[in-house]
Amino acid sequence: MDVRPYLIFVSLAFRFHAAHAEEGGAPPLSPLSPEKWRERNCIHEGEGRRTYCKRQLEALDLKLNVAFREALATGHEQTSLRADQRRWLVHARDVCEGLECSSEVMMGRILELHAKSIAARGRLEKPMTGEEQLQICGEIAALESRGEAGAHLIEAGMMPEKVLTAEERAKASGNLDSSYGHMITRIFSLPIRGDQDVAFADLDTGGTCNSNEIYPLWTPSLRPTEKWPVDYDSASESIDELRWAHWGGWDSILVHRGRYLLAASTSRGISTITWITPGATLRPLCSLQTTQTVRSVVVSRANRKLCEAAAAKTLTPIPTMETDIDNDGVKESLQQHHEDSGAACGSSEIWYEVIDRETGKPTASALNKALAGLTMWNENAGEIYDFENVRYIEAQLNGAPALFKLTKDSVDTECIFRDQAIKKVSTVFPLDGVVRDPAVPSAD
Repeated sequence: MDVRPYLIFVSLAFRFHAAHAEEGGAPPLSPLSPEKWRERNCIHEGEGRRTYCKRQLEALDLKLNVAFREALATGHEQTSLRADQRRWLVHARDVCEGLECSSEVMMGRILELHAKSIAARGRLEKPMTGEEQLQICGEIAALESRGEAGAHLIEAGMMPEKVLTAEERAKASGNLDSSYGHMITRIFSLPIRGDQDVAFADLDTGGTCNSNEIYPLWTPSLRPTEKWPVDYDSASESIDELRWAHWGGWDSILVHRGRYLLAASTSRGISTITWITPGATLRPLCSLQTTQTVRSVVVSRANRKLCEAAAAKTLTPIPTMETDIDNDGVKESLQQHHEDSGAACGSSEIWYEVIDRETGKPTASALNKALAGLTMWNENAGEIYDFENVRYIEAQLNGAPALFKLTKDSVDTECIFRDQAIKKVSTVFPLDGVVRDPAVPSAD
């Protein structure tokens, strides 16, 4: 379904209602709460998609809040901007119904607010200094360490799709070719300079460990005095960090301090930051590295003391060869398997089996079926702990680390954790040839 005509109608209705309310002095309407707004837009989705719908809209709401706070912080008249945002919520966001319309209206507003903050900062078409480079990288590492970076990222699939004209397709020339399994999944535009529109493509590289990379489809016309930095020197010793940054990962757009950036991420978070220059070149700025992982308790079913001790990593793993893993008073003979696979993006898996002491073969027991149903692939997966004379095993639940208690008849989830990676800037790719210590903060 093409929702663009409806979105045009929504935009016009927003302007009409907003102007009418101002002229007539009508009392302002109240926008829907985020919870009611998500419920209304997802109520007609099938049961299986309703949770997905709410999560998508919740993610967009977080990105909207980031863009709004950034616009407020860049010198805009706050009373006017708050009033404008309230009108938009009532007359645009709350008019839409359904995930597709709401997503497009939300993204339109997010990009509009980012454009306001970028214009207010006035940095877009100015050279980036080494100090600014260091500050951008340090602040993004701090966002990652607080678990807040995701709300700042805009995935290519969220961007309004751009339909190229015949002239634009000719300008893009060979950049539109899909070969060797590569596939362009979306084309969109970014206002990286005030006088020209530049289209970008999101490319799925294909293969067993595919990645998604964003790149410009053409170079804008530059003024004679313009000169923008290009890709980092491929002879650098640090180039391997850039080569592997996208392995099994993806690019996202990141608007920060009046600049358009790309964040290359994997399941472990952001790995590199790249500046999209006004000349449509992609200049790497820095790479980020995890220094430690902090675990917190998300869910504690019955024993908070157990969960907090596990999160603090004060529990000591016990030997696993002979232990009463199902807490029935009888020790089982366990065999641990560990397999590292090079398939796809690579994986490491651990699993246990209860072994018959006489035959040395796995037993056909309910306990073995329970053990086979546990997913174990994170750092502490498969560790068995004794807490107050009860045994627990660490595994995953929907991708999150968790602690389970096994009995002959059930597998009970006792704790669910959240692991937060603490990041630091590990490598800076200097813009001006001056090597700076990433640990030293820069002034704004």
